Amino acid sequence: MTRSRVRRMLRLTQAGHLHGLVGDLYEAITRLPDRLAALPPEQRPRGPLGAGSPARRHLPAVPFTTPATVAAVVLGWREPADRPALLTTLVCSATATALTAHLVRTVNLPLLLGDRPVPSPGERKAILRRWHALNHVRNIALTGAVLAAHAVIHRQDPWSSLPPR
Repeated sequence: MTRSRVRRMLRLTQAGHLHGLVGDLYEAITRLPDRLAALPPEQRPRGPLGAGSPARRHLPAVPFTTPATVAAVVLGWREPADRPALLTTLVCSATATALTAHLVRTVNLPLLLGDRPVPSPGERKAILRRWHALNHVRNIALTGAVLAAHAVIHRQDPWSSLPPR
């Protein structure tokens, strides 16, 4: 019973992280932050959740991803064989969440919002370089969380393959 709950929670975790990963890849491939930063201030998003803000794509997954990850770790901790993968899922999830919060604060707010002064071209280039570098790290963390959750979901109980007595 508990194992099936852990699997359900980890599937939610995977869905949320895959949502974030696809959003990050979309932003990186289309160079969305670069395009938003190049807009005149009056055309950039108003506020962190304004139309066009990248934060709007990431927020829908947060309410179920974080609680599902924590619940899976709490419920699954009784199974020693799952602990390394559960801990990896939790650490990778926390890393991705912390990087997202950091990027919103240090990139989205100063660079993408129309209600802020426009950074100089040199500052804008440095901020965008930081976004791309940290986005790569965030994508690695999201991938790690998805793969670690997959390892727990698909781990076979060694006793399940034994013939019945």
